[in-house]
Amino acid sequence: MCAASAAVAKRTLAVVGARAALGPDGDDGDPAVSPARDETDALSGIYSLDEDCDGWIDGALQVRRVEDWWLWDAEQLIGAAPAPDAFPIDDAEAGDDLEEHYAASGLRLVPSGTGLVSATDEVSGSPAEGALAAEVAAGSSNFLRLEFDEGVDALAFRILDATDPLAVTVWDLEGYEMTPGYARLDVPGEDVPGGRFVGLTFSERVLAVQINSTTSDVWGIDEILIAWSRDSDRDGDGYTPLAGD
Repeated sequence: MCAASAAVAKRTLAVVGARAALGPDGDDGDPAVSPARDETDALSGIYSLDEDCDGWIDGALQVRRVEDWWLWDAEQLIGAAPAPDAFPIDDAEAGDDLEEHYAASGLRLVPSGTGLVSATDEVSGSPAEGALAAEVAAGSSNFLRLEFDEGVDALAFRILDATDPLAVTVWDLEGYEMTPGYARLDVPGEDVPGGRFVGLTFSERVLAVQINSTTSDVWGIDEILIAWSRDSDRDGDGYTPLAGD
């Protein structure tokens, strides 16, 4: 298990500790998930668990499906800048290959094997949030890996036309996977305009996030938001790495 940093853990406990201990069960359908349990490396199938219901999957990442909640987490729990960098697909042209489209800004969208990630106005009946979204066409397997040139503290995006759970893998600055299993994303959104919001907050800086489809179906991603580590005050001392922390 990848434990949250001391500063992140302290802030998390201050905000949600009482709710996690006294509030509702994290998952009434799973006896392995309860506020009374300890976090371990146990898996449910291929997925890692938030066994102690503190909001963190194996102490490594937190998943939000409401943008305001994700922004609050990023700012209050890890000291991220209040305005993350936006990477809208709208600045591309329909049909563009997007793998290197944002490379100059530190982001690469790497599809699986012979797969392709390209700009389109809709993904299998799900219209883009704006003018365009990124469609992920399955190759030898079906994933999209977001690779960053430097550390990232939080990441958000919209998923289009997912019909089955997605599975997320996260790598830290040293290239190690941060959870023993996948983080599960349930974002059903077949033919939903603009797709479903997903926000991820990380307990430590990451260099890559891979979104894996559990089927061969085409799906999409849109409205990517990145909170770079250089702009975060993780230890709460009033300084970011850019300011000399």
